[in-house]
Amino acid sequence: AFIWTNLKNYLRDKSIDKLIIVGMTLPYCVSSTVRLASNLGFKIILIEDATLTFELKDYFFDNILSAYEIHWYHIAALNKEFCEVTNTKEFLKA
Repeated sequence: AFIWTNLKNYLRDKSIDKLIIVGMTLPYCVSSTVRLASNLGFKIILIEDATLTFELKDYFFDNILSAYEIHWYHIAALNKEFCEVTNTKEFLKA
């Protein structure tokens, strides 16, 4: 979302420092956006069940990694390091 766009400047100009992120796909666009936004100093909330993940082949053995495994790996890697992870139900309670 930040590459080749004016998004960072737009958000800064509007004094927006907290982002709620959802979208497609978790292993690619969503993860990249969360990481970059965090590195730019934004506070990030990732709604994990409002993202999409699909199965992938692993690099080493060509085994299929399930969408579930891919999803949980990325959530584990992002949580607390780059963002606060929550789910839709908990987010809507707040």
